[in-house]
Amino acid sequence: HWERGWIVNSQFELLFWVPPWNRVGLYSPENLLVIGQQPTQLDFTNFVHGRDWMKCI
Repeated sequence: HWERGWIVNSQFELLFWVPPWNRVGLYSPENLLVIGQQPTQLDFTNFVHGRDWMKCI
């Protein structure tokens, strides 16, 4: 699913989608190193998924 921009959990369930313009600098488990001027950082501080998505701020 990574090729299409989807981030999945260890059971390969879809968690969220990353737009193409943000995928370039995004780290994935297959990467050893990400080199670029504009790295993409994800903040999971308020991240919820599944039935808890309605609790998001």
